[in-house]
Amino acid sequence: MWEDAGFEGYAPEGVIVHRPRKKPPKGGLSPEEKAQDRAISQERIGVEHSIGKVKIFRIVREPYRNHRPSFEDLIMETACGWCNLLLACRSAKVAQRVATA
Repeated sequence: MWEDAGFEGYAPEGVIVHRPRKKPPKGGLSPEEKAQDRAISQERIGVEHSIGKVKIFRIVREPYRNHRPSFEDLIMETACGWCNLLLACRSAKVAQRVATA
């Protein structure tokens, strides 16, 4: 599991957790630790960008006040599906332009 410092202390059983190290007080990180943190950040950046793309939908971005069971999951699945559709359409347009050029 790739997580950031905000999830410190959360470690489900049977899962390998990759979390960047924090700089200790009055100290610094070694070059190996910095390289490891950089690798973790590079893995997480794609996920963070995807979350940002899903949040273009207002229903995902703002507090949801309907308390139907598992309706929030349906909203998130629908928003993610729309994002995937938009990416697929954009990729198809680019491929079409390249093919005709």
